[in-house]
Amino acid sequence: MPQHRVIKHLKGQQSSQRRPQVNPITRAIATVLYTTTSRSYGTVAKELNLQKGTVQKIVEKAKEKAEAQDVNLYSPAIYEDAPHPGRPEILNEAQKVGIIEAVTKSRESRDYRTDELQKHATSLFAHLDLPPISDSTIESVLYAAGYARRKHGWKFALTPAMKIARYKWALAHNPDDPDNPFDPRKVIYTDETPAKIGIQRGFMRSWRKVDETYHPDVARERSKKYSELQFWGCFTYGMKGPCHVWFPEDEEEKQLAAHLLAMENKARHDLRLHLEAYARPALAILDINVQSKRRNPEKMLVKDILKRGNRARGGIDGYRHREGILKPKLVPFTKKVERVKGCRVEVLEDNAPAHRSKFDTEYMEINNIIKLLWPSNSPDLNASEHAWSYMRRRITRDYPTSKTKEECAQQWRDEWEKLPQEQINAWIDRIPDVIRQIIAQKGGNNFHA
Repeated sequence: MPQHRVIKHLKGQQSSQRRPQVNPITRAIATVLYTTTSRSYGTVAKELNLQKGTVQKIVEKAKEKAEAQDVNLYSPAIYEDAPHPGRPEILNEAQKVGIIEAVTKSRESRDYRTDELQKHATSLFAHLDLPPISDSTIESVLYAAGYARRKHGWKFALTPAMKIARYKWALAHNPDDPDNPFDPRKVIYTDETPAKIGIQRGFMRSWRKVDETYHPDVARERSKKYSELQFWGCFTYGMKGPCHVWFPEDEEEKQLAAHLLAMENKARHDLRLHLEAYARPALAILDINVQSKRRNPEKMLVKDILKRGNRARGGIDGYRHREGILKPKLVPFTKKVERVKGCRVEVLEDNAPAHRSKFDTEYMEINNIIKLLWPSNSPDLNASEHAWSYMRRRITRDYPTSKTKEECAQQWRDEWEKLPQEQINAWIDRIPDVIRQIIAQKGGNNFHA
């Protein structure tokens, strides 16, 4: 923090320590407790979390006001805040409203810093007939109305088709459906997120109120960017699953994967030929023509071959997803959850290419795993999305800045272990409200999830 800001901050602290602010209700309670019970100043102060001297001054001041105004000690009038001293108001209410409307009328004006608002005052406030005002006056008007420079809300861009798909999905998974209500507690939520070495945090702010995070002039569209490491995790209500960190695939791993995949494709080919030979006589008895349309039956159909995706930048394709996630982690965790809960559960994966690949769909079908269909660009429907910002804040706060991939990966693993199950449950229990919002907005996402 710059030195002038540190000094200003310390002065503000000292000022607040010199003049503790006590609201009228607390002042009235302190007076009543002291004058109508046997409590001492010290006892009242302890109960109200005040200083003993403060309580004494409150009581004495109340008695003075009651006597001066010739009213009962318990009259509300003597506890009202006195007008604050200071210079007279230079702006009337209409001018203040005009300043607020001018600043919040567009995305561009909301993004102006205070000094930029002053710079553009001629064009922004020309119609208001304002007296000469400083940037601190503009700030005061905005602060008094509940506005402050707050960070933007970020949402994925939705096409009309995406909104329709989201709306249909929400209607099909309505938690208020009397016949078949959707239960988000019977879903396993999975997701990946970039794990960056040395987490970077931006500083983008707009003038907005607390509840305007996703106002059209405040929210920004976000697109996914490539990151060298990827962190994956899964959880459900009452149970946290395993996690995984993806490192870039080196040449040796690629060669090994190619060899294993070639062996797997050969085994699939041989099995298909065996099954065709076994089934052909039986089908012939039924007089069913099973002549292959292939000129060379020894050649495997292209659609039967398992191929790796083209993730040239080092991303995760279907093969790596199956070998690193599905086999050792997600499928075993799903089976465990179903045993513990005593019911079938659905697995939510987003529409990443790896999750739509043949590797994923075949393996999930073979293991009788139910996948929850998910509309595109809908992270608000995935409870695990909340975990990433939660974990990033704590990694930034509790760990030194990572310098290597290994340090970064270990920080994410450690923070995953610390992630409270109570917090996970709270995220999941918010999903029904999200679905209701989507229905209300007919597929839109301009709301806080």
